[in-house]
Amino acid sequence: MKTECIVVDQSLSGFQGHHYEYTIAVAKALQAAGISAAIFANLNLNLPPAQTSQAISIWPVFHHKWTDRDKTLFRRQLAWMAMGQIFGFPPPASPTGSFGGDLKTGLQTYAQSAKEIFVHTLSFSQLLEIAVLVRQVQLPIDRVHLVLRQDPTEKGLGGLKVKILQQIVKLFDHQSAISVRFYADTPALVAVYEKILTRSFHLLPILLDQDSLQKIAVDQRSFKDSERLRVAYLGDARREKGYQHLAPIVQTVLEQAGAQKIEFLFQNHLDQHHGGDEELVQTQIKLRELSQSHPQTLRLIEGILSPEAYNLVLQQADVIVLPYGKEEYRFRSSGILSQAISAGKLAIVPTGTSLADPNFQTTVLAYEKTGEIPGLLLKILNDKTSLLGFAQQNQKRWCENHSDLTFVQALRENDKENKL
Repeated sequence: MKTECIVVDQSLSGFQGHHYEYTIAVAKALQAAGISAAIFANLNLNLPPAQTSQAISIWPVFHHKWTDRDKTLFRRQLAWMAMGQIFGFPPPASPTGSFGGDLKTGLQTYAQSAKEIFVHTLSFSQLLEIAVLVRQVQLPIDRVHLVLRQDPTEKGLGGLKVKILQQIVKLFDHQSAISVRFYADTPALVAVYEKILTRSFHLLPILLDQDSLQKIAVDQRSFKDSERLRVAYLGDARREKGYQHLAPIVQTVLEQAGAQKIEFLFQNHLDQHHGGDEELVQTQIKLRELSQSHPQTLRLIEGILSPEAYNLVLQQADVIVLPYGKEEYRFRSSGILSQAISAGKLAIVPTGTSLADPNFQTTVLAYEKTGEIPGLLLKILNDKTSLLGFAQQNQKRWCENHSDLTFVQALRENDKENKL
């Protein structure tokens, strides 16, 4: 069967984690809609070319992940974008080993029949490489689907970041041979991008494994006053995800009446990229001490979780706590939140973020400061049947919002040619 669409995941280097699950889910959704799909992955993925996973071909082609950046090429292309194109100079080419060069080589080598690519995670430098290739019509395809997940207004380069993004996106306007569609995965992020880039963005739902979510929903336990409230934290130990707040939350609960009725299940994985953050290191040490001194209250799940282990924790939990940073999640999405509410779980989230969207009001409780989280847990404990029941009642609706059908419909929206 000829491949019609390539799902690009330059960071895919293993068979577990959110990158793998999401990329496979996208390819499976396309296949279910009758669109033959394959995956371009990182060269560190340990499998021979054309290895099939769940009837989907995977070709390792990329030398670098999305977090890696060829700074020299990026500077040269930025310089051309600022001045070179004014004088008619051709843009610097993306060599083999760069994101653009590897993408071009992969299409020429493995997927000459492909007409579309779907790229779900991009750095600005990689977006620029695609823009240059599209402008020069050097990609043998008809359409490019680009998902932008970063908050362009997040602290850092500030206004300069926005100006660079605006200039990069303008490059797509100088050709008509390849159709380009842009997506974001929260209504707030769609609005931000449309405002600063003055072009249409489409809302793309986060794809979730429907079979796993339905199994969790079917196995949902009933609530009895004698049972403990199970509160889970899922995800890596990162500052933006509020890992540093977990130990104080547990300590405060231990000091309050009713603590014996709450059980915490925390994933406890500090990866090498964040291991130099002293506050995170100290939090990990403190959590391990609390787990040893209060084993009935705090259970730690160490390391990276397989999909099966992750789903087991999600199934066992009643509440998912997300003490995320307000600045980082003003507009960004959370796959963990989407999974939680689609599994019928109640979530605790920060106000002033996309996670506290009014549409979630029956499935989330919002706090202003992390110090309020223990109080919210006691509130849930005192009204378990009602609050947790609302979350379960809305499970099916949220699950459908993240289904294959909803995802493919979003790709087809306003698509007169109906290619995807």
